[in-house]
Amino acid sequence: MTFAEHLEELRSRLIRCLLALFVAACVCLVFQRELLNFFIRPYNTARQSISARQAGGQPTQDSAWSTLADLLESKGVLSEQDLESWRESHEFPGRDIGPLRSVQVTESFMAHLKAALLTAALLAAPMILYQMWKFIGAGLYPTERKALLRVLPFSMAMFAVGLFFGFYVLVPVSLDFLLAYGDPEVIDPEIRVGSYLSLLFVLLFVMGLIFQVPLVMTVLASVGALTAKTFRERRKYFLLGAVIMAAILTPPDYVTQLLVAAPLVVLYELGILLAWLAERRKTS
Repeated sequence: MTFAEHLEELRSRLIRCLLALFVAACVCLVFQRELLNFFIRPYNTARQSISARQAGGQPTQDSAWSTLADLLESKGVLSEQDLESWRESHEFPGRDIGPLRSVQVTESFMAHLKAALLTAALLAAPMILYQMWKFIGAGLYPTERKALLRVLPFSMAMFAVGLFFGFYVLVPVSLDFLLAYGDPEVIDPEIRVGSYLSLLFVLLFVMGLIFQVPLVMTVLASVGALTAKTFRERRKYFLLGAVIMAAILTPPDYVTQLLVAAPLVVLYELGILLAWLAERRKTS
């Protein structure tokens, strides 16, 4: 194929991808309210969890003030009535987490649009990947096309597993920690729906990419670029990189960073095993 023919092929593939995305977006816009409610579910789950914990206990009190009050009582400085007044004056109510808020005129509209477009991209992903495969596969050798075609379905499956892990594990735990953190008398949280969706989509995308690590390692071992032994020898560098990557790509809290770095380390170990199996398959 000439250069002009390659450009024409690329144009036709891009048009098909955009058409698939457009059709999926039209369908998703019909259910935009239901989709937004689905994406907001982890936030509401975290709210309910925090409220349930607070409803089951007494108003919280700073442990330092409580220790000081007990010490003053034991020394006879405070009477029982004074001690009760002391405790009441240093108690503060639990954190009241309200619903997501829209503080800009277009924020509610954009939230519904984001939810619909993200879902549309996921629905159109098989067609987009197929068009990419048809364009790239034409320039590959038969063995390379066979290897890529074998890996592609597993890549999509692992990306879906990453999204599932992020939505049902990473995001709820992170929100529960972040929303309940701190003194409610100092900071009263009012979470914007736009900032919440941005955080949600970033975390889901990051987890989808992270779950591609074993497949990338397997492909590298299959083509002979790297070996399982090399991966094992560079494990400590990968651990450091995983921690740094989690710190950069996630909110600045150690819970979310741990929930990103830990699966990355596990997936790296899985990648070493798969790379070793790929090497054995080549030699057998």
